[in-house]
Amino acid sequence: MVQCVAGGLGVTLVPDSAVPVETRRGDLATARFASPAPGRTIGLVFRSSSGRADGYRRLADVVRTVAPGAAAPPSVGSR
Repeated sequence: MVQCVAGGLGVTLVPDSAVPVETRRGDLATARFASPAPGRTIGLVFRSSSGRADGYRRLADVVRTVAPGAAAPPSVGSR
């Protein structure tokens, strides 16, 4: 999407972490949102039959441990 903007085709939203990389050429302008800044909820999604499912669950446990306010318990469809 950023390439489209660089080509003159509108605007896009990108994660804050992507701004330095996507704007390093110097031909794009950026603007930040005023407070309260928008946010988003993300989730860890994996195939329940995956051979790595136990590892993914452990990863989710680590995230809940290091960021307790940021991680919700497993949702419907999880084991």
